[in-house]
Amino acid sequence: FHRRWERAPAVWQGVSLKGATSMLDLGGVPGTYSIVAAQKEPGLRCVVFDLPMTVKIAEEKIAEHGLRIDLHTPGDFHEDDVGSNYDLILASNILHSLSGDEMALLLRKCYIATRPGGRLVVHEFDISEDRTEPLDSVIFGVHMLVCTRAGRVYTPAELCEHVGRAGYQRTEEILTADGTRVIVGTR
Repeated sequence: FHRRWERAPAVWQGVSLKGATSMLDLGGVPGTYSIVAAQKEPGLRCVVFDLPMTVKIAEEKIAEHGLRIDLHTPGDFHEDDVGSNYDLILASNILHSLSGDEMALLLRKCYIATRPGGRLVVHEFDISEDRTEPLDSVIFGVHMLVCTRAGRVYTPAELCEHVGRAGYQRTEEILTADGTRVIVGTR
C-alpha cells in the first residue's frame, strides 16, 4: 500500500483531472488513486470498483480521509458491468495480471463505459521494448509469468496498441516521476 501512496501523486501530476466530473477507479482498492484525485479535484466523483473481499479496505482508507468516494457494488471486472458514462477510467496496475485476450475484453468494456471525449488512463510498470530494463520491471515480469495464468509486464507499444484496438484515439505516453508508465487514450 505504501508504494501506491508514492505513485498516485506522480500519476495525477502527469494526467490532468481538469474538467472531469466522474472517474472509475477500476480494481482500485485501497482507494489511494481516488483519494489523491478527489483531493486534487474536489468536484470529481470517484467510484472504486473491486472484488467484494477487498472493498472493506477501501471503505476504511476513504473514511480516514473524510472524502466522499463511491464504492461500486463490489464485483469482478472480468464478469460484471462496471457502470457507464465516465469522464475518466483509471486502470492502475491491473493489466499486468491479464492475458492479451483478457486485456482486450476489459479495455473494450472500459471504452463502452467511457463517455465521448472521456479518457482511459492505464498505469503500469515501465519496461523497455526489448524487455531488458529496468531491472525491477524485468523481475516483476518474471513474477507475473510464474504467479498468474497469463499475465506479464507489457511494453509501452503493446499497451498503446491494446488501448487503440479498444477504440480509443490519440494515445499519449507519460513516464511518471517515479518511473512508471501512463498511457492515456481518448474516446
